[in-house]
Amino acid sequence: MKRWMYIIGVIICAVLAYWAYSISSETRAASIELRALKSEIRKEHERISVLRSEWAYLNRPERLRHLVELNFDELGLVQITEQNYSETSVVPFASQEDLDELPEIDHSALEQILAEIETAPSEGTQ
Repeated sequence: MKRWMYIIGVIICAVLAYWAYSISSETRAASIELRALKSEIRKEHERISVLRSEWAYLNRPERLRHLVELNFDELGLVQITEQNYSETSVVPFASQEDLDELPEIDHSALEQILAEIETAPSEGTQ
């Protein structure tokens, strides 16, 4: 009986050692992946910072003003001033009668497409 207990104990220890090793291996792999992701995120933040700097440089008012002057004949660009803006009361909005006269929209095609999307298997499930 003692012999069987030793054998069972050794088997249990071996199973637990294998389980602990597999968990340790998974943890190391996850740690390496986490480090790689953090490095990638850091690089992307740096790229975003550079792009923001470039955007600010390219959108300097004096540069844009110069480009407007250079390309006025081709593009017909003009400088934006307060005369380019107006009150919303000047904008002609549609009246309720105009809205009532609009034709009814047939939504059956849209509903069919939505139904197909809902019934189609997603990419994550197989």
